[in-house]
Amino acid sequence: MTIPGDAENRRWVEASGNNQSLADELRPALIAFVSFSPGGEANIEGTGFITAGDPKAAVVVTAKHALIEGAFRTQFPHPKFDPSSLFIPKKLTKPSIEPKDMKILWMDSNSGLMMDVWHLNYNDTSDIACCVVTFQKSDEGRFKPSSIPIDTMVPCEGELIHMVSLDNLTHSTVHLGNDKRMKLSRRMSIRCGVVTGVYPKGFRQYRWTCFTTSIPAEPGMSGGLVALPEAGKTVAA
Repeated sequence: MTIPGDAENRRWVEASGNNQSLADELRPALIAFVSFSPGGEANIEGTGFITAGDPKAAVVVTAKHALIEGAFRTQFPHPKFDPSSLFIPKKLTKPSIEPKDMKILWMDSNSGLMMDVWHLNYNDTSDIACCVVTFQKSDEGRFKPSSIPIDTMVPCEGELIHMVSLDNLTHSTVHLGNDKRMKLSRRMSIRCGVVTGVYPKGFRQYRWTCFTTSIPAEPGMSGGLVALPEAGKTVAA
């Protein structure tokens, strides 16, 4: 399904480069999850977005699998259970939110912070996780998040949508004696596309209301958001 009214009949288009003001507005609402292996090696697990926040703390929503399947495997590469077990206690599959095991990368247009996770919660039936994040003491006064309220409305097939997330998430680590210096980079992505299907009773292995889109999602984009364009605020290239 192509984008309505698009002269090139494209299924989706990357629009962040032509809409810098909107990208700057949305960037402070996005975060990236960074987890650490037992040896201290970092891995970027996915995106999250802030639904409520102030200079002291923020509530972040993300995809549960980015943490359960991503962060947990990074932190515990050799779990104490057999994956084929019929019953695995939940506490054995929950990732650690200790500062040495997980950090939150937040950036606006001018600066970036490595933040801590206060609390993490999720349920077993959906792919949604929610956490509370806060700044490190040395960064007091520098955290200036923006928020994106959650709308539970289900879009219609053929409706124009925006997928907002972080992509091209990369990192490198330089060892300096007993210390390490880590370099992280990311790119803001706003992709325009359409809803290709709506499934009120679930889709494939997902047992909750779902919809599919014409927009491809790449590694690291899990946990971002899909939004309906507002009148007078378009990101169409």
